[in-house]
Amino acid sequence: VSQSRYATPNENIKEFIDRCMSDNVMVSEYPDEAQRFAICSVSFDKEKLESKSKMNIKNENIKRK
Repeated sequence: VSQSRYATPNENIKEFIDRCMSDNVMVSEYPDEAQRFAICSVSFDKEKLESKSKMNIKNENIKRK
């Protein structure tokens, strides 16, 4: 799996999409730009949701203490 499928913590969606769309592995695996864009978009959303979910769990644990 290409590391370009994962957003860095401070990366906004435009930066991530630009990096993901131009990644050699992604271009090779998904030569169709529309499909690659869809994969990159979903990956960004999933990464941010997982990050937000982990933060919510951490905050809940802190509140319970």
